Amino acid sequence: MTRRETALQLLIEERDGLTRAINELEVLVTGEKRRGRPQKVEMLTGVEEINTPRKKRSAAARRRMAAAQKARWAKAKGTEEVPTPKKRRMSAAGRKAIAAAQKARWAKAKKQQKSMTAGG
Repeated sequence: MTRRETALQLLIEERDGLTRAINELEVLVTGEKRRGRPQKVEMLTGVEEINTPRKKRSAAARRRMAAAQKARWAKAKGTEEVPTPKKRRMSAAGRKAIAAAQKARWAKAKKQQKSMTAGG
């Protein structure tokens, strides 16, 4: 180890010791232990941890996770599982009507664009 690495290691150990001492003093002063997850390094040092990308989940995966959590809560409470509403689907006729209306809007917009460019 180089002198810098050694110094860095000693400072990190000292910081961790100070953090533990502060937590113990807080317990003595307030009379209760700090609850919850331990503080992150970035909260203590002001530096974000590197290479910790968040996982991206699809909307479907989030829905499945939410439904599973609701089922767990229902089971814990002793009630029946809350049914999730079915996804509403559009009929083929409804889809065609919307597509036709959109095509008409685009045709009108193109016609206005042509009249503006031809007249200008």
